[in-house]
Amino acid sequence: MVHGKDHPAVAATLHSIGSVYGSQGKYSEALAQYEESLRIKLIVHGKDHPEVAATLHSVGSVYSSQCKYSEALAQYEESL
Repeated sequence: MVHGKDHPAVAATLHSIGSVYGSQGKYSEALAQYEESLRIKLIVHGKDHPEVAATLHSVGSVYSSQCKYSEALAQYEESL
């Protein structure tokens, strides 16, 4: 089965790839994957969906791992 570039399954896979990059300490690569996942999730689900919140939380975790605490806090707050 082939999905279009804005399909929820694509967003989920991008999120997973971001998680792997984050675990490897490849933070800019992780953020790029999460940002694209977030773009798709916002189109598909809208800003108040739990999937959007999960990706925002993951972005916050990357910033926290980089000791960018104000950026992390902003992402965590937006995910609420």
